[in-house]
Amino acid sequence: IFDGIETPADNVLDKTVPYADISLTPYEYNIQKSETLLEEAGWKKSNSSKFRQKNGQELKITLSYNSNNPIDKTIGEYMQGELAKIGINLELQGEEEQANRDRMKAGKFQIVFNISWGKPYDPQSFLGGMRNPVYGDYLAQQGLKDKKEIDTAILNALESTDEAKRKEYYKFVLTRLHEEAVYIPITNERNRAIFSSKVKNVGFEISKYEVPMYNMDVE
Repeated sequence: IFDGIETPADNVLDKTVPYADISLTPYEYNIQKSETLLEEAGWKKSNSSKFRQKNGQELKITLSYNSNNPIDKTIGEYMQGELAKIGINLELQGEEEQANRDRMKAGKFQIVFNISWGKPYDPQSFLGGMRNPVYGDYLAQQGLKDKKEIDTAILNALESTDEAKRKEYYKFVLTRLHEEAVYIPITNERNRAIFSSKVKNVGFEISKYEVPMYNMDVE
């Protein structure tokens, strides 16, 4: 889909982000293990349907995405095909960007696309938003038994001036979210620029939202 432009993400935050370089075992691609877990959970295959069923209910999950973003649609279609291999019906629900954002904030979704901010904003911005209904993270984590502990650790990390303690707080939060598989990391997003060969010194600032025009020259 990205033709090598973006790299696969194993964790919700890239290891280059401050406090995110911690040892976490990535989830492997294992169809057989996936099918075993589904069978153990009671979702069985049947001859009458290509998708698994349990108590007469089909295993269907809805992925909501911003229809103005063609990449999201392409990723969704790829995931749809992958999940169909193990008997899960992934339904794609595309909608206008603001409607999709409103859905996230209200928590009216099963799976939805989201992004982190990267440096220099993270991990503070991304994790700080988990404590309140902002982008869907808060509501996506409501089923976690230790949600209160996670929120407290985030607040402690934001307030603490002790570097060692901050590392431990962030490590606890990132580890718990990884263990509970709240997020399915896809890629590490990269800025891209298309420009004429006449333009020299094209580059980026730390923030992807800043374009250093002052460094550029035209031959």
